[in-house]
Amino acid sequence: IFSTFHSLILRPLPFEDPTTLHTLWQERNGGQLATGPSAGLVRHLVEQGDVFEELAAYAVVEHSLAGHGEPVMLTGAEITASMSAVLGVEPLIGRTFADEDIRHNAPVVLLSEAVWRSRFGSSDAVLGTPIRLGPDTRTVIGVMPARFSRYQDHGRPHEYWLPLDWSRARFG
Repeated sequence: IFSTFHSLILRPLPFEDPTTLHTLWQERNGGQLATGPSAGLVRHLVEQGDVFEELAAYAVVEHSLAGHGEPVMLTGAEITASMSAVLGVEPLIGRTFADEDIRHNAPVVLLSEAVWRSRFGSSDAVLGTPIRLGPDTRTVIGVMPARFSRYQDHGRPHEYWLPLDWSRARFG
């Protein structure tokens, strides 16, 4: 019982300063349905520049990982380049997304620590390795620590991250 209580209540959030983090939701249908903000609202907030110190967004995705052991379905997220900075989390190895990755829709991917350990044997040689995620081949540029994966959807941790461009985003 204590371990459950500790993990749900006592353990600090895995972010540098969780008191400064806010999640935006948008009410639709007269307040009956709350969803993430529309892409238009997010773009407006980004253009304002003085509403928030930093903004980040994500959209959940699922793809199969093939070619490194048995094929497996993974849950991931498309994230903006700012996500790592907003959450105060640096990669274990490699780097996070650069603005150029986003602008050029680069075929790159960040892996979770769990996938890195289970599928790639914790080898630093994973950096620069092409992997098959769904229909696309993407190059691994970094590995994010387990605490980055704690941010989850529907009880499933994110196992990989792809770049998300604000200007082309359709979330919410």
